[in-house]
Amino acid sequence: MNSGRLEYIDIAKGLGIILVVVGHISPNKELNQLIYTFHMPLFFLIAGMFIRNKSRTKALVIKNFYRIIVPLIFFTFLFFPYQLFNLKITGDLTFKNTVAISPLFGGNGITTTFWFPEVLFMSLIIVHVLRKNVLKERSHIIILSLILLFFSHLITSISYLKYFPFSINVILYAIPLLLVGNLLTFFDFRKYKASVIFLMVIAIGIFLFGFNYKFDMKNNIYGVPVYAEFMAILLTSGILSVSIFLEDTKLGAAISYIGNASLVIMFLHQFIQVSLPISIPWIKIMLALIFSLIIYFFSKRHPVSNLLINGKRY
Repeated sequence: MNSGRLEYIDIAKGLGIILVVVGHISPNKELNQLIYTFHMPLFFLIAGMFIRNKSRTKALVIKNFYRIIVPLIFFTFLFFPYQLFNLKITGDLTFKNTVAISPLFGGNGITTTFWFPEVLFMSLIIVHVLRKNVLKERSHIIILSLILLFFSHLITSISYLKYFPFSINVILYAIPLLLVGNLLTFFDFRKYKASVIFLMVIAIGIFLFGFNYKFDMKNNIYGVPVYAEFMAILLTSGILSVSIFLEDTKLGAAISYIGNASLVIMFLHQFIQVSLPISIPWIKIMLALIFSLIIYFFSKRHPVSNLLINGKRY
């Protein structure tokens, strides 16, 4: 990478997407419960770090449409018919099941992660407009974030408000994460990296051996108010701090490459792992990552595949 800061961000995204794959495949419930507390908030917090008020809204929409929505459309047309075919041959092709697996409602099974690009795209635009036109002060960001988090936790207690097209209800929780991520740009991770990692280790210990909760952003399960958000921010900050230590190392370079391919891995890993005739979870995890990276590597070599799979126009 050309910039140390960008390299540690890519490493953090690499660690994050590895945890996503582990969380979806590992049979260890305690480990998965811990991973779920922050693996998706991490990507929203990091995305928030790159929101710039000076960017033009139209340019932002176009850029993210190509980067996020084009691959989403491509993989939806690739996987959704396959899911419908499987329902057909098993005799389970009903309207209810079709809606349940539809990427329109966030996806399920091999499309279970498709809610993420939908929510990220819409949230980025909303936050950009808010930061550019309304939220001029940090105090405004904090107040709005608290209000949206309050309503997010409130909605979790109302069952009929949990499922909306394009997971738009999750946006209420995603917006504060992006806003807090934007504030994290003012924190000196390089200076305090050791302290942050120490606090992260303590927080993980408290979670594993004492005060834990269930968190699942896709399904509007947000854990214990305030504590859940604190954990997501602290553990993400810990991952960013660990990433700084990994800069300029061969391991860091490898994880950085995985981070560059994080969106492709997000789309592909579930399909790959359910297609493998292997029952050993950790082998499935490694193969899901490896095959995703192979597809990422070769797709970059042609402009059409690079656009459809990676969202890159050049």
